[in-house]
Amino acid sequence: MGDRRPPFWALLLFALNPISLMISGFHGNTDSVMVMFLVIACLMTARQQPILCGLFLGLSWQVKIVPLLFIPVFALFWHNRRQLRPFIAAFLVTTVLLALEPLIFSPIAYAKNVLSYGSYWGLWGITYLIRISDFQHLSRISFFGLAPAATIISNLLKLVVVSFVLFLAWRRRGSDAQGLVVTLAMSWLSFFIFAPGVAPQYFVWLTPFLLFLSPTFFVCFTAAASIFLFVFYSTISHSWVWYFGVSTNALSAVWAPWNLLPWLTLIVGSVLIWRNNVPQQSSALKLLSPAPVAGT
Repeated sequence: MGDRRPPFWALLLFALNPISLMISGFHGNTDSVMVMFLVIACLMTARQQPILCGLFLGLSWQVKIVPLLFIPVFALFWHNRRQLRPFIAAFLVTTVLLALEPLIFSPIAYAKNVLSYGSYWGLWGITYLIRISDFQHLSRISFFGLAPAATIISNLLKLVVVSFVLFLAWRRRGSDAQGLVVTLAMSWLSFFIFAPGVAPQYFVWLTPFLLFLSPTFFVCFTAAASIFLFVFYSTISHSWVWYFGVSTNALSAVWAPWNLLPWLTLIVGSVLIWRNNVPQQSSALKLLSPAPVAGT
């Protein structure tokens, strides 16, 4: 994006990223396709193409719903009405055309299994620490039928993520294309740190954006996530030779603690990024300030 490209060694590591190789090569999920569309949407901002940006953002959430979280980030990037209107129109047309069939023929199932999907409680980050603390009614690994307290905590964590993304979108409005990618990277960090549940295949979501935020941070996270993914796939495959793997609640006792490695890496990296961007003579955080618009 622009002239501020990551160094060649970081781009080479990204091309050979073991996270992508394990998730796309063995896990076989479509998460990488979602990320591809989201990255292309960012590229269209650099090329000042609001229609194509809206198109690819609309395509991205047809694969996984999470890009809907970033609508405010993109909308506030196109602050000029002449650009905002075609962006919104392209996004809405793409969304309606591709989501119309499930909304018409199976709206309840679509809302339950897609729009309200929340991942598993007790296997990642904050909810994992709560679960292993043996609090009553909070020690169960589950996707549905959670205790009221677990539901409340999950919803509060989701609210934290949404609120932080909205704050970033507003605070960094008017950024250039590079600034938008950095905003998305910071949004991903808030998601992964506070999300009540994160599946292993999600790790591919933030890697290209982390690369632009900080190549060093990207390398550290790649190493931490790769270690976890290797342990995870080896555990569910019952062998270092991966052929077929199925995760169970019993096996999670083996691989879930390794989730702390990438989670803590994201927390430490975020704190260091935050501290390194505090101006010496101002209480405002440079990282949270709008990036300069290209050409200004």
